Amino acid sequence: MELREHLLREVEENFPALEEACNKLFGEEKSSSLLGRAQQFLPPEKYTFSSVASETPTYLFATSNLDTLFVVKNSMHGEVEFGAGTQFRQKPSKIVTSPILIFPEEGIRFHTEKYTAAGTDSPYFCTWLHEFSHYLVYLLQDKPYQAATQLLFYYFEQRGINGGLVDVLNKGMEKEPEAGTVLFSLFKTMEISGVYLQNCLMHEMGLPIAYSSKDELYCTFSRLSFGKFIDNVEHWHQLQAERSPYLHDFWEGLITIPVEKVPMRDY
Repeated sequence: MELREHLLREVEENFPALEEACNKLFGEEKSSSLLGRAQQFLPPEKYTFSSVASETPTYLFATSNLDTLFVVKNSMHGEVEFGAGTQFRQKPSKIVTSPILIFPEEGIRFHTEKYTAAGTDSPYFCTWLHEFSHYLVYLLQDKPYQAATQLLFYYFEQRGINGGLVDVLNKGMEKEPEAGTVLFSLFKTMEISGVYLQNCLMHEMGLPIAYSSKDELYCTFSRLSFGKFIDNVEHWHQLQAERSPYLHDFWEGLITIPVEKVPMRDY
């Protein structure tokens, strides 16, 4: 049996337990809506199992084919232009986003070995759940992290800072340290939010935790009630606008830009 078939089989076998865990954590009404939208926007037959070319802009997060990925494609309707500082001179009328789950066979093999070593008997499901948890975070947000990230890449591009994620972070931290710091923080928040949600779900399902973090943000999440954690995830952009001394004009501008989510087939 191919690795992708193992993965899809374990997802099907464990999905009822995942639904039960979501019901306990989110409440039945919110859980039903969230999982329903997840399957509407990205059913299993739309998962991508081919290897990923890390240099392509769509897959800026990928460092090798050992990565499994949750990726969002963004389309800006209208021009994006920044003036002085991070103030929008011209904003898009809306941002259209489409989610993708990517499971290269090399990545499936790499991550299932780690979950097996941690003691789980559902390593393929856990590999899938990591990316699916990032997907749930995306669905919870009116302004997904990934839309803000794309706008920041436009900001850097207009200042002559181009390339993949690592290049932009390195050059950005050197030439635009405030914006570079925000971009780094945004990527870290994206990852840790998904990891923390995955671990909450796995705990409810009685599965051993394979990945954790001693990062300050992870520890902050762990001190919150689950409801407060989700509130932070859903309203992260408003909290940034209120609290962040950096890029205030950027966050204020982001709040006013509509973001639409559509399935990849409708993109």
